[in-house]
Formats: sequence, C-alpha cells, structure tokens
Amino acid sequence: MALFIISEILGGIAICIGIISSFIDNKRYYFALMLVSYIFYAASFLTNQNYVAGINTSVSIIRGIILYIYAKRGNKTPYWVLSFSAIYITIGIIFMDDLYDIIPMITPILFTLSFLMKNMLLLRYWSLPPNMMLVAYGILKGAYTNAIVDVLDCVVLTIAIIRMHIMINKKKNQDTSIDYEKIVREDYYLRLK
Repeated sequence: MALFIISEILGGIAICIGIISSFIDNKRYYFALMLVSYIFYAASFLTNQNYVAGINTSVSIIRGIILYIYAKRGNKTPYWVLSFSAIYITIGIIFMDDLYDIIPMITPILFTLSFLMKNMLLLRYWSLPPNMMLVAYGILKGAYTNAIVDVLDCVVLTIAIIRMHIMINKKKNQDTSIDYEKIVREDYYLRLK
C-alpha cells in the first residue's frame, strides 16, 4: 500500500511538470521539462512495479537528454534516435507480464517519431496518439495517477494546439504575405513572440 501511495505522489509531480511543459513553445525548454517529468514518471511506474513502462521511461530519459542537446545547439533531431526503438522492444520482451505491456513498447517509438518534427505544432499532434494509448495502459495496469497524467497531457496538448492555431490565424490576418509553412516552423514562430 505504501508503494502505491508513493507511486501516486510521484505521478502527481509528473502531472504538474507535464502541464507546464506542454505550453512551452521553445523545443529546447520543452525537452528540458519533459526530462524532469519523465524522471518522476519512471519512478512512479517502477514503484508501482510496472517494469516495462518504468524501464522504457528510464531509457526515454537518455533519449530525451540527446534530444535536448540537439535542440540546445539548434540542430535537427537526428534520425539515429530511432535506434532506441530496438531498446524499447527488447526491454518490453524481457520484462513483459501480459499483452498490455505491448503499449509501453510502442508508445516511446511513436513519441520518438514525433520528436523528429521540427514543427512544434506537428510535434504536438503526433504526441496525442501515444498519450491516449498510455491512458488506457495506466487504467489497465492500475496506475491511475499515470493515467490521469496522460489524460491531462492530452487535454493540455489539445489546448496548446488550439492556442497555436489561434496565434497562427492572428499572424496570418496581420500580414497576408506570410505563408502558412513559415508560420508553423518553430524558428519563425519563436521570432514572432
């Protein structure tokens, strides 16, 4: 019972950090907060003895550090980060308890694909499906705080997407010479702020 309570507290901390990170428009800061959130998220899964999700989230921390370094330098995310997919699948197979553990094997791969997006709007769109899958996984495995984290992530991502579309439309209406592709590119979007 004590481990369950600790797990839920850790998941609650991850919720708060995850909400803040979803409204960050700078990819570098987004990845930095995401890393902190993942640390609490991994600890929550591990204390709840969901090893596939906990270990895969721990591996995601390493992936996140790499993504942060590339974003900090202003470089495009390298495609070799997709090699982490083999690690997620291997860990999933080794520690798999039931068929539900396929979900945390697939979702980090989907998140990695979303992180290849330079466009923050597309990154947010691509982050929705794996979050929805993790909601189901959290409920099925009894990790309710983690499920709440993912529901909140979905809600906050949706709000952030709507907010970004509103900002894009405002900018389009102000200057008709700006095309949509320039607006949604992260580098141009940040200069408009």
